[in-house]
Amino acid sequence: MYTAKLAYVPDHTPGNEWCWTVPINIHGDVYNQPEWCGIKDGEVVGQWHVDKNEPSCHTWFKIIDDEETCVHGVSHTRRYFGKLENFNSEDWGNWRVMCATTPFKVRNLTFERPHQCGFRKLSWIGAWGTVDVQDDTCPE
Repeated sequence: MYTAKLAYVPDHTPGNEWCWTVPINIHGDVYNQPEWCGIKDGEVVGQWHVDKNEPSCHTWFKIIDDEETCVHGVSHTRRYFGKLENFNSEDWGNWRVMCATTPFKVRNLTFERPHQCGFRKLSWIGAWGTVDVQDDTCPE
């Protein structure tokens, strides 16, 4: 969802009604009507469902270098650990879905999703994912 405060509400016009009539240009795409309009903290606010490459709406994995390790008992395999980024803490109830649907990129490889997902509350709080990658520098 893209949320915006609407400025320049015409005088003598109820802002909430006016909001429903205002088209908005978001990254070159015009949306004729919001999905929701309302008053928030005294401001007219609209919300639009943006379903086109909105970069601020995508999650990704940040590789945690100190968690990278060769996998014990699995020949020539290195495990990469990534923290799920750009994920709103208010949505932690959805972490499993977000983790399982976020591509994992490491060493010029892109995985459709991580091999494993989890949630932790240690040195940082949040969702994480791992992928295992063939690495001949790891022991047999």
